[in-house]
Amino acid sequence: MLTGRPASAGMPGVPKYDAFGREIGEDTLAGLGGTPRPSAEPADEGWHDATVAPVPRETPEAPEADRPVIAIGDPPPQAAPRIPAAPRRRGRPRGFGCLVGLVFLAIVFGGPVVGIVSFVDDARDVFDDVTEQIDGIDTADLGVDEPQPVGITGRSLIAPARFAHVLDLLQGRGTMEVTRFTLRPERLETDLVEARRVRAWTMTSDGSETLGEPEAPNPTFGILALADVDSRTPARLVRNAAKRFPVQPAEITHIIGGQNVFSGRGQRWIAYFENGIYVEGDARGRVIRKISG
Repeated sequence: MLTGRPASAGMPGVPKYDAFGREIGEDTLAGLGGTPRPSAEPADEGWHDATVAPVPRETPEAPEADRPVIAIGDPPPQAAPRIPAAPRRRGRPRGFGCLVGLVFLAIVFGGPVVGIVSFVDDARDVFDDVTEQIDGIDTADLGVDEPQPVGITGRSLIAPARFAHVLDLLQGRGTMEVTRFTLRPERLETDLVEARRVRAWTMTSDGSETLGEPEAPNPTFGILALADVDSRTPARLVRNAAKRFPVQPAEITHIIGGQNVFSGRGQRWIAYFENGIYVEGDARGRVIRKISG
């Protein structure tokens, strides 16, 4: 049985505990951090409870420096956009690209290359012509004593300038055809055609001439028109042979040239060298084949 408090002012005593054994006026949520609720009962002015009501907890506010400052009207902060990685390109195989490049270069540069080759050939002919003119200079005219001529330069009758002088001399005398030429550095021999007869004719490097008696021509020699003879052919054949075979221009012994009696047309020139190599050429001095050696 609950014991009440002595009555005050003639009124019965007020119980101190409720039916559950809890002190009247106690905040049941105080232990859970809740806010105390004022008691509905009027305060008893006659006595004071020794129990002290719990102080309500306050939520600590964050320091003002740590708070984000957001101006009015500014959009909410967003994370930096993520840039997607560039897709990897799958190229064509290198072999295919190289093939396309080579085809393109062949188309673009094919024409100029052909033109360059043709230009080089023409330049080579011009160079040969200049060289032949230099070789044809007669050093005797310069007051230089020279021994018996050799090769295809100087006073040699194979030199283009000396051979051209012989052709002009014969045509100036009315000779239009010969049987064939045998050219040596120191001597030139041929047969001058006169009607149905021929006369042997020889000229040496010092300008001496010898003319033989008329006789029947040798049918195996053929007939060669002087107007068709290029004075540069013999020396050019020697140079071209030296480029392809183990011979030297100074080693030439003689050259025989005339009508190509085997084919019946064109000219046939053969250069003979000291080491036994014989080279056949055409009317322009180009090498056709090596006959021996």
